[in-house]
Order: sequence, then C-alpha cells, then structure tokens
Amino acid sequence: MPRSKKDGSNSPSNPDETQAIEKVEVVETTSTVSEPATVDTPTEEGAVDTVEKVSEGLSAPMDDLEKSLWDFPVEHIKVGEYSRDVTDQEVQTIVENVRTGYGVSYRTSLNGICEIIRRGMSAKGAPPSSCVEIYCPDEGTAAIFTKRDVDRSVELVCKGRRSLRDLAKKLAPFIVRTGLRRQMVNPSLDMSGDLAKKINNRLVVRQEESLTSSERVGCASYAQDIVGLDKLCSSNRLARLLAEDLELRKKGSQNPKNKGKGSNEGNKGKGKKSSNNKSGGKKGK
Repeated sequence: MPRSKKDGSNSPSNPDETQAIEKVEVVETTSTVSEPATVDTPTEEGAVDTVEKVSEGLSAPMDDLEKSLWDFPVEHIKVGEYSRDVTDQEVQTIVENVRTGYGVSYRTSLNGICEIIRRGMSAKGAPPSSCVEIYCPDEGTAAIFTKRDVDRSVELVCKGRRSLRDLAKKLAPFIVRTGLRRQMVNPSLDMSGDLAKKINNRLVVRQEESLTSSERVGCASYAQDIVGLDKLCSSNRLARLLAEDLELRKKGSQNPKNKGKGSNEGNKGKGKKSSNNKSGGKKGK
C-alpha cells in the first residue's frame, strides 16, 4: 500500500515543498514572458551589417593627406563662431600700425581712428575712400585717415577674424566719454555725428523732443549696448533710440528694392550717355 501511494501521487506531501514548486513555476512563467524582448530585431541586424560594410570601405591604407587630417586632435577644433571681441593688445597694435603708415604720433593715430568711427565710416555701406583730416601737433604735420587704411590694419592685426565694426564696438565707450568731457570743457563744440542728425530728424517728424547735446554725443558711438549709456548721457531713451535705428537699418538693407539700386542708376546713366554719343555722331556726319 505505501508503494502504490507513492506511485499515484504527483505532489509532495510536505507543504514547504509545494510552495517551492509554485515559486519556481512563477519564475519560469515570468522568464517566458520576457523572452521576446531579448530577440534581436531586423533593425539591429541591419545596423550591424552597415557598420561592417563601412569598416570594409575604411580598410584601405590612408595616404599622407588623409593621415594628416586624421592625426589632428579633434578636441582642438572649436565648435561655433569665434569671438568677435577685439582685445586691448590688438587695439594697441592697430593704432601703432596706423601710426607707422601715416607718420604721426600714437595719440594722433588713435584720435584719427576714433574720428572715423564717430562719423559713421565704420558702417558697412560707407565707401572705402571715406576720410577725415587730422593734424598731428607732435609731428607738426597733417594726415588724411581713410576707412580703407584703417580697415586693412584691422584685417592685418586680427588676421581677418575681426572687422572695423568690431573695433568700433570696442572703442565706443571711450568715444562717448571723451566726447562728453570735451563738450563740458567747450559747450560750443559739436561732438555729434551723422547718426545724431538722422535720429534727431526722425524725432522732429514724430513731433518728439529733440536730442540733447549729451544724447547727440552718445549717438556717435553707434552702440546701444554700452553699459550705463542712458545714465552716462543723462537720458532715459538713448539706448532705445539707438536700438530702433539699428533695426531700421537692418530692414533697409534687407529690402530687395534697395539692392542693386546704385548699379541700376549707373546703368541708366551709361545708357543715356551712349545715346547722346550716337546722336552726336549723326550730327557730325
């Protein structure tokens, strides 16, 4: 009888053994459910095949040009645009370069460069031949500073990474503060530039209050982002007016009607001139 009981029973008589079997069955069931997630998908197989094909294409030996390109440390390649800020050392070198070219003193060279900026000659649309005459009291001679020469000095010193406009941004605070000091010493001295006249005319058309003498000097910088500009010029609107003018100039430069206007006018003039020559030739015959 005990033998037949052992053969006919499929479950253990011990309750602990029964619980252990149930736990094992639960684990096996869970493992069965998670198996599909471990199977490689066709996408992964395709990616592996692609890598193998690329590796085959790169198996050929590199020539000298490719090896030089590959050997360069990639961490030394800067991402994004380089800084446009002109350093103090670069400013000094630019002024010295211009000084040597014109045969004037350092302070005369600096004032000549700042005068070009103050008069708006650093703008993109200003002709390269734009100039200003500066007398050098140290050398007893006069020099005609041109935008072209100053622009070349900036390009030479900064190795083409910065422009005259970047130099103007660097010197803007000094131009404003020096202009205000000179005006305090001599109130009759006009230290405003072309931009001050333009903005003031705009205010007159809008029937707003005209620019004060200090605001006119502040306009000479062409920079609305000078720290404390409004306070420096005793104004509550100067930075806003300069920002507004910048936006208007950007819109004007992006207007398709303004592009090629000068060349079209020049072509019209040439056409008239050629027609006059033809008519003159007929009369001569």
